Amino acid sequence: ILTAGIAYQRQNLDYMFQNFLNGVQTSEVTVDETITTKAFYVQSELMLFDNRLTLVPGARLEDHSTFGTELNPKFSTMFKFTPSTTIRGSVGRAFKSATIRQLYYEGLYRHGDRYVLSNPDLKPEKAITYSVNLEQQAFDKRLIVNIGYFRTDLKDMVVSQDTGEIAPDGILVQSYVNVQKALIQGMELSAQLSVTDSLLIDASFNYTDSENKTTGNELPFVPRYSLSISPMYIYQPWDLGCNIIISQVGRQYRNTANTQQVDSFTVVDARLWKQFSKYARFTLEGKNLTESDKGDDEFAFRMGRSVGASLELQF
Repeated sequence: ILTAGIAYQRQNLDYMFQNFLNGVQTSEVTVDETITTKAFYVQSELMLFDNRLTLVPGARLEDHSTFGTELNPKFSTMFKFTPSTTIRGSVGRAFKSATIRQLYYEGLYRHGDRYVLSNPDLKPEKAITYSVNLEQQAFDKRLIVNIGYFRTDLKDMVVSQDTGEIAPDGILVQSYVNVQKALIQGMELSAQLSVTDSLLIDASFNYTDSENKTTGNELPFVPRYSLSISPMYIYQPWDLGCNIIISQVGRQYRNTANTQQVDSFTVVDARLWKQFSKYARFTLEGKNLTESDKGDDEFAFRMGRSVGASLELQF
């Protein structure tokens, strides 16, 4: 199977705002910046030995108007030892530019309950990624277990951090910096258990070790671990389903110096849906039902309970 394509993206930031003091204009800021990205990608999927072995080489050539041209190859493979045991692996190079707001939004812009300050001196991220995963099925596929290892070596990683500054209205200011060399690695464990045809349980655990290779500190906003469990029940005669997602996130830091800590926290979400037909589906969803402070009661950023409803129609 051969897949190829082209991509084009254009971002434009065009605005003007004025500052006033006691009714008198004190300054004016005008920004007009454009970023264009053009890319060509190709991938080949080769299936051998009665589809027991799959090889997937590919590459993406990307031209960025600010940062130039980069070639990013990737190779993935999958091998079925038995019908119930599968191993997967991949290695690849990645390139990620800073966003137009991270680079060129002059002045402060409001994002949730904090201000964000752009950094026009940011460099693009470059990374080499590795992963290996083992999947095991048991009890006639009623239990599926995945265990995996991942590692990413990064250069000039873009991270967000609190600056320690406070705007005149008392709101904290966050900005972006490059970490010259960084490492992110860890283990992933997940399981899906079909207790009955109507009751399913998903669980996952992720342990992550992150390091700023220059300072030895942990990277900001990278939790040490995350854990979730999600039971789901479907009442098939009515096409009615519900599930609860209980997630715990380990402690993390808000700055590169590791002096500002966010404690571990637990969040509870829930979802209820009704399938009226293959063309119509209604969903009621509640997030952060227990109103967790998400580890830091000093800030209200992305906190609180939210409830939403949606109706999907297909034609």
